[in-house]
Amino acid sequence: MDQTHLAIEAFFTTLVRNQPVPDGLASRLRDRYERLRTEQRHLTEDALSRHHLAVPAAYRELSPGLPDQELLPLLEWSTAPTTRCRRRTAPGG
Repeated sequence: MDQTHLAIEAFFTTLVRNQPVPDGLASRLRDRYERLRTEQRHLTEDALSRHHLAVPAAYRELSPGLPDQELLPLLEWSTAPTTRCRRRTAPGG
């Protein structure tokens, strides 16, 4: 398992753990992510591009039940730990 996969799993786990969400959300998030990754494979050749697909996957899966004013801060908060981690490990970070 590479670091990108671990970061995406951490993001999805954080979303599921910190929201009163329906059962099966984690698997729906993973499925949505894999569908996006397949559809966008010509654009997602590097790890960072693949990582960035996790946010729209989560948005598309959660948006029917949450208004943007709740959903967008949740996505921002949930990506903060992985963003800080990438900054520390990036060259010059």
